[in-house]
Formats: sequence, structure tokens, C-alpha cells
Amino acid sequence: MPDSRARVWFALFVLAVFCLGGAGGFILAGHVPPFRRPPGPPPFGRIGGPAGMPPEAAGRLANEIGLDQGQREQLRTILDAHRRKFEQLHRDARDRFDDEQRELRDAIRAILRPDQAQRFDQYINGRRP
Repeated sequence: MPDSRARVWFALFVLAVFCLGGAGGFILAGHVPPFRRPPGPPPFGRIGGPAGMPPEAAGRLANEIGLDQGQREQLRTILDAHRRKFEQLHRDARDRFDDEQRELRDAIRAILRPDQAQRFDQYINGRRP
């Protein structure tokens, strides 16, 4: 019985936090202006990307330090080259992470009985036994 009362209290607490967050967001929404991108094309064209400097940031940088068109082209070349390096670094890190994760699972699986190994595999794949 005490376990079910604790669950009810926890559920009520979560509900209260959710409602307070929603109410706070609703109240703040009336006081914070929405984010709007200025009309027209980005000031610096398409450079950067997921692994590099976003185009808007590159445009702000170029405008802030007063780059001329030739310097903007050189900046675009530099950012493109480094974006490729960052993407390769990300792929390498992901491969290393996957290898480490595989080794960890194999080490855990090595100490399990066959029935436990089957449940472990189901757990890892997101299915409850």
C-alpha cells in the first residue's frame, strides 16, 4: 500500500511541475518577442553546416570585421575545408564509440548464462523480456 501512495504522490508532483512549466511558458510568451530571421537571403551565402560555422554566424563575422568579397570567398574556402575535417573527426569518434560499446556488451555477455544473455540482448534492443 505505501508503494502505491508514493506513486500517486510522485505522479501528482510530476503533473504539478508540468503545469507550472506550461503556465510559466504561457506567461513568458507574452513578454518575449518571437525570433524572426531578417527577410532576404543570408548575408553571407551558404557556408558552414552541421559541423562548421552556421551561415548566419559566418555572415555576422564577415560583417563585423569588415571582410571584402575576396576575403569572404577565402573564408568560405577555409570553412568548407574545416567542415570536411570536422565531419571526418565526427565519423571517427562515432566509430570508436561504437567499437567501445560493442566491447562492453561482449564483456557483459561473457559473464552471463545463456538465458540471461538472451534477456540481455532483448534489453539492449529495447524489448522487455
